[in-house]
Amino acid sequence: MRKYWIILCGLLASAAIVFAADATAVKAVGPAIAHSAAAVDPDPEAERQLFIMANEDRAKIGLPPLQMDEGLTLAARQHATALASQRQLSHQFAGEAPLNLRLTSYTDLHLDRGGENVASAATVDQVHESLMLSPALRENLLSETYNVAGFGVVRRGHTLFVTQDFARAESRSSHH
Repeated sequence: MRKYWIILCGLLASAAIVFAADATAVKAVGPAIAHSAAAVDPDPEAERQLFIMANEDRAKIGLPPLQMDEGLTLAARQHATALASQRQLSHQFAGEAPLNLRLTSYTDLHLDRGGENVASAATVDQVHESLMLSPALRENLLSETYNVAGFGVVRRGHTLFVTQDFARAESRSSHH
């Protein structure tokens, strides 16, 4: 009976967003959102598995692998924590910085383009399946544009909340 309950509760949900560095206006950044991490547990193994799956799918169509960036991983993990805390999918919660500022504030890479997938499901395989079945999410995962990424996964109860941040890094810089 529990197996069926988990499957029923593991409804797949996902969304995607993209930004370009030449985007016109950026809203003022509000205060950081404070979240209780009591019931939210990061899952680095799930992050690693999803990263491997993404690069396997990229290899199948002749694309180079994404390089993992620690800063983008931290940004993704922070946003995944926000998703789990709010128990909903969103690319920007009230008071949270827009995607381009979230990404650039965590990495020393010079990013000229970025994108984000968010999803939730009970298992890593279900998350990956939902990402690949959505045209917009699949496009982010398999985009020639992106060469670096960071994936954040947190578990809340029986649900994994996932943020995948993608970017095109032009060159390393010691300044933001």
